[in-house]
Amino acid sequence: MLVAITGTIGSGKSTVTDILRKKGKNVISCDEINAKLLTESSYIEKIASEFPSCVKDGRIDKKILSDIVFTDENQRKKLNAIAHPAIFERVVNEAKLLKGDVFVEVPLLAESGQDKYFDSIWVITCDETRQLNRIVERDKIPLDKAKIIYNRQKEFEADFSKPVIYIENNADYNELKAKIEKIL
Repeated sequence: MLVAITGTIGSGKSTVTDILRKKGKNVISCDEINAKLLTESSYIEKIASEFPSCVKDGRIDKKILSDIVFTDENQRKKLNAIAHPAIFERVVNEAKLLKGDVFVEVPLLAESGQDKYFDSIWVITCDETRQLNRIVERDKIPLDKAKIIYNRQKEFEADFSKPVIYIENNADYNELKAKIEKIL
């Protein structure tokens, strides 16, 4: 079974996948795949062709790229058109190598149109204030920038094509862990 773990930024997707990993489950992270891609010359060349100001000395300046895509919706769509297919190709290849259920952390599932490939979808939810605080703390950015990023990634009014389990993550780690154990 292929299960997508998704939710808006700061909702706790990584915490859920951490819990699953500690339980010995197969987990693939699109963020980790993206981080690997950002070091590969062929991918860097694709980014450089669309966002030349973001590549210096053969490296992608993620801050510059982030500033561009989170202030211009067309630029964000352009980046996603490069990133989503490359990331999902790696997800499929990695999942084929694993036995048993595979849980895939997918930040922008509805937007990427990849929900059709999953057997089930877990949507991690959280109140907006808590999410914004997590983004500010994690990324060390001001609240106004966190709000821009959050508002660009509010996707969960989506109508997914597969069964969806909503998991509220407004409490502490132990409560979230208990919820995950019950679902498993």
